[in-house]
Amino acid sequence: MAAALSFSCSHTHDTAQESEVESHNHGEDEIVLHAHDAEKFGVRTIKIATDTFNEIIPAFGKILNSPSGIATIVAPKAGQIKFAPGIVQGCAIRQGQSIGSISSTGVSGGDADKSAKARLDLAKRELDRLSPLLADGIITKREYNAAKAEYEQAKAEYSPAAASGAALSPISGSLTEMLVKTGDFVSAGQPVATVASDSELTLEIHVPARLYSSLASVEGANIRPAGSDYWISTQELDGKFKGKAPQSNNSGFVSLFFALGNTGEIMPGSFVDVMLKGAPRSGIMLVPSGAVTEQQGAKFVYVRVDEDGYEKVPVTIGQTDGKSVEILSGLTPGMEIVSEGVTFVRLAETSGNVPEGHSHNH
Repeated sequence: MAAALSFSCSHTHDTAQESEVESHNHGEDEIVLHAHDAEKFGVRTIKIATDTFNEIIPAFGKILNSPSGIATIVAPKAGQIKFAPGIVQGCAIRQGQSIGSISSTGVSGGDADKSAKARLDLAKRELDRLSPLLADGIITKREYNAAKAEYEQAKAEYSPAAASGAALSPISGSLTEMLVKTGDFVSAGQPVATVASDSELTLEIHVPARLYSSLASVEGANIRPAGSDYWISTQELDGKFKGKAPQSNNSGFVSLFFALGNTGEIMPGSFVDVMLKGAPRSGIMLVPSGAVTEQQGAKFVYVRVDEDGYEKVPVTIGQTDGKSVEILSGLTPGMEIVSEGVTFVRLAETSGNVPEGHSHNH
């Protein structure tokens, strides 16, 4: 970046010598960056205005699979399980998809489903035989009803799904846990795997118990996945507040819960930094968090003073929600500040580059 700016400076002076270009006077503390270079390096500016800003409550949290989005796949009958090819932990599963089959061959007592099917077939044949006899008055209604009851009982005891031996997933999602392995013997109804839905996640937020009274005004939150530099609002994730724990359960923290849509930007099991948004406040001067730079412990913002000139202005900051920063002093509404590309303005400040069409007359 420094080389690029230096090249621009060298090219600038050569061009200035070959043509008549208007000369501008700049103060000693003014940072000069030609508008063309600013555009090329992605330097963007905004005008400051007052806005509504929430009280911020810093916290931390964890992304969890939604409890309503976790399901268990069970064995439909007793027998030896064999998982289908490609079924491994973490793989995607569709609702109704079979992850494996269960064979009752060799199981003590035989295949109960085969016995149930044989009994059902026998009861059906008997009922079909007696139906015309009842119509002809050859048998009594009592005899017919007994045959019908036998058929209904056999029908209730027989499960086509169980007879197939297929272990089916009740929801779509990811296979999060394999509870048995191929070749294991399982009993009917035994859990064999768990599936977590990919559509919804739960954000569990931990807040110091001393701030419990402030949580009544919480409207939402911004979250930042650990190790990242970007913030996401719960609103962007279609977040819905689900409630909070009534007390600190002796841990010194209370817990809040949000249901979030899964956009793929956050991963279940990951920890996140949280900025809870509390009661709104009006008339607050805000700048994007990326506009504020720190040097030797002091905070600064770059203010654009003319087309090619910038000034580094010290500021006092207040609260931040991760995306925006409250300015307490140093700026006034209407000022034009650098909102993006601050690094390049700072580079121009330290390198002393003079852009095309400018000369310093101090």
